[in-house]
Amino acid sequence: MSTEDINEDFGDEELVPKKKGMSTLTKVLLGLGCGGILGIVVCCGAFTYFASQMMKITDDPNKIAALREEIIGIDIPDTLPPVMGGDMNFFAFKVKMVGYGEAEGHFLLLMGMDIPDANPDQMDQQLKMQANQQLNQQGKNVQIQESETRTLMIDGEERNFVFAKGTMTTKDGQTSDVRQVTGTFRSRNGVGLVIYIIPEEEWNEEQTIQMLESIHK
Repeated sequence: MSTEDINEDFGDEELVPKKKGMSTLTKVLLGLGCGGILGIVVCCGAFTYFASQMMKITDDPNKIAALREEIIGIDIPDTLPPVMGGDMNFFAFKVKMVGYGEAEGHFLLLMGMDIPDANPDQMDQQLKMQANQQLNQQGKNVQIQESETRTLMIDGEERNFVFAKGTMTTKDGQTSDVRQVTGTFRSRNGVGLVIYIIPEEEWNEEQTIQMLESIHK
């Protein structure tokens, strides 16, 4: 089945985004999200091809805000404008993701997954693994120089987040110093993933922790 066939079957709303006109940041965010999705699908024994083809993508700020509300509540700073949102219902398997940012080196990705009868701890680990793999595959090769795991209180529950410092090399060969924060949380309908990358010169640890600790169902 081709991309055109899938989009035609579902009307005007595009399920598989065409590459033409799509920003690099949107491609990165979509790649990160879809990589995590496919890892969980494989883990749970579903059909990877059809799952990857059925993601509905939008760049409408209002729709992105609505998707984010379905995932989790969080206070996102004004410096991170909405870029893309994705929604997929694959039988009982449901995924929603949203991306915010202004450039390749400064973005926030939030994703929520609902898989009935799936082991939440297993999903947590799979999400983290897939996110790290996709960062490399999408040209966001963050070479970690140092990292530490911090425990934050998220919606009344202790959750571990990895705070890392390193350099990021994009596909055009440019390298810059960055901070990266990754972690998982209980979303409103399952488990959630957050990936946050920011240039070293813009890093504000207090503000980042405040943003993460604002996560709530």
